Formats: sequence, structure tokens, C-alpha cells
Amino acid sequence: FCGTGLSSIRPNPSWRARLKPYRHQREAMGMGDVKLLAMAGSLLGWKAVTVTFFLAPVLAIGPGVAVLAARRSHLIPYGPFLSLALVVSLFAGSWLLEVSGLDTSIRLLMSYPWWGAR
Repeated sequence: FCGTGLSSIRPNPSWRARLKPYRHQREAMGMGDVKLLAMAGSLLGWKAVTVTFFLAPVLAIGPGVAVLAARRSHLIPYGPFLSLALVVSLFAGSWLLEVSGLDTSIRLLMSYPWWGAR
């Protein structure tokens, strides 16, 4: 009876075989990008970092398509686009929050009593 419970807890080795092709692939976003966003969050605040996080891929679409067409490569550095999005967010972040409707969504979310209203 006790052995039955232990055998169900023991990990199944077949999941390792299924995930083997994905183990040694490169990550999409390196830790330098995460550190850049963390530093920006400490200086600009979490709303500006949210705008930056969603704006950087939009800014990277044009050069990414150009690199893909010219060199047939899909690898482009993401840090310059994060930096550019941070500058845009610094100067036009509040306007982008209002235009996108994210500011209204944040206010609505914070007004719920169980989330953050005080």
C-alpha cells in the first residue's frame, strides 16, 4: 500500500526524453536585457517599464525584417531596441499610456478592493 504512493511520486523518465531537443537552445531574452529593465524600473517606475516592454518589439519589427531579408539571419540584438523604447517611454510614456488605454485599465484594476485600493 505504501509503495503505491511512492511510485506515483517518482518522476517519469519519459518527460526528459521529450524535452531533450529543447535543452541546449539559446534563450530569447538574455539576462542583460532583464537587468536593463530592472534598472529602468528602479529609475522610471513600473508603468514606464510596462510601456517599454510592449514598445521594444514594435520598434524591432522594421530592422528585424530588414536583417532577415538581407542576411537571412533571425538573430538581432534586443538591447538597443529596449534602450530606444526606454528613451521613448521617458519622454512620451504618459501619453502612450493614455492613448493605448493602459492607464485606464491600471486605474480600474487598482480600484478593486482585493487588489490595491486603500
